[in-house]
Amino acid sequence: MKHFVLPVALILSACVSSAYKQTVLQDQQNTNKFNELKTKIEIPTDCEKIGKLYDFKQLKSPTIDDLAKIMPVFGLKEQDAADIDKVYGIDFSSIKHYKCDNTDNTDKLKIEAKEYCNSKYQKGSYEQEYCEQYLNRAIFNNDKYRHNKEIQEVISNYGSSYMFTYIEEDIKDKIEEIHPLPDHDHTEKFLQEFKPSELIKAKKEVLGIYDGICSWPLCEHWETHEVTRLNAVMVLDLFCTSFFGYLGDQSECACYTHQTYKKVNYKNLIYIEEQRKLPSSKKTEFDLIFKKCKQKLEKQRYGEMGNY
Repeated sequence: MKHFVLPVALILSACVSSAYKQTVLQDQQNTNKFNELKTKIEIPTDCEKIGKLYDFKQLKSPTIDDLAKIMPVFGLKEQDAADIDKVYGIDFSSIKHYKCDNTDNTDKLKIEAKEYCNSKYQKGSYEQEYCEQYLNRAIFNNDKYRHNKEIQEVISNYGSSYMFTYIEEDIKDKIEEIHPLPDHDHTEKFLQEFKPSELIKAKKEVLGIYDGICSWPLCEHWETHEVTRLNAVMVLDLFCTSFFGYLGDQSECACYTHQTYKKVNYKNLIYIEEQRKLPSSKKTEFDLIFKKCKQKLEKQRYGEMGNY
C-alpha cells in the first residue's frame, strides 16, 4: 500500500494550498489593496500619447469620435475633430520629440505589494506568497501596463524615428478617410491658398449641367455632366497657367484662382473653357486680381513689387 502515500500527500498539500489561497482572495483588505495598486499604475505621459496615436492608426474604419480622442495629443480639443481646417492644420512635429522608455512605476508598486503582504502575513508562509502573487496581477496584468509594453516593443523593433514617421503618415491617411479632400493632382498646390474646407465645399456645389462632351477640368463626372465650384477652381487654374491665360507660376495661380473661383457663374465658366479667354464682363476685374497676386508674391520674395 506504500505506493499510495505520495499521491495522497500531494492531494492533501494541494487542498491545504487551495485553502490558503482562498483565505487571501476572500480577504476584503487584500481586494482593496489590489484595486488600489491597479489605479496607481503610472505610464509616462509621452508613452500614453504615443499609445493613443498607435491605437488610432490601427483602426480600419475610423470615425470623428475616434479622431476626437487623439486631438488633445496635439494640444487641440476633442470637438475640434469636426473642424476640417484645424484637423488638416495639425502640427505633427511634436511627435518626434516624444520620449517613451521603460520608465514606469511598476517596480515601486511591486515593492509596495511585497511590503504589504510581509506586514499582513508571516514571511515565507503560503498566505504571504499568494498575497504577493495576487497583488502583482493588479500591476502586471493591467491593461495600461500591457499596452505600454506593446508600444515600447514596437518602438524597439522599428526605431523611434521610423516609428514616428510611420505613425504620422498613417494618421494623415486616416484623417483623409474621415474628411476626404478632393482627389486631384493639384490639391496640394491649392492648399497654399485654399482652406481644406473650402475645397470640400466647392466640390459639393453644383453650378450647372454641361450639355457637351464632359471632360476635365470642366466636368467632374462624365455620367452626370455636373459642373461644380471645384471645376471652376480647375478651369481658372488652367487658364492662369496656360498659354491662353497669364502664364503664371503655381503660387501666382493658386492666389489668382482663390480670389476668382467664387466670382464666376456657370455661363462664365463654360465661356472660359470653350473660348479660351475671359468673358468681357470679367476681364478687367480678373486681370487686376492677377496683377495684385503677382505683386503680393513678389513683395514677399523680393521686398518690392514689379510695375505692370
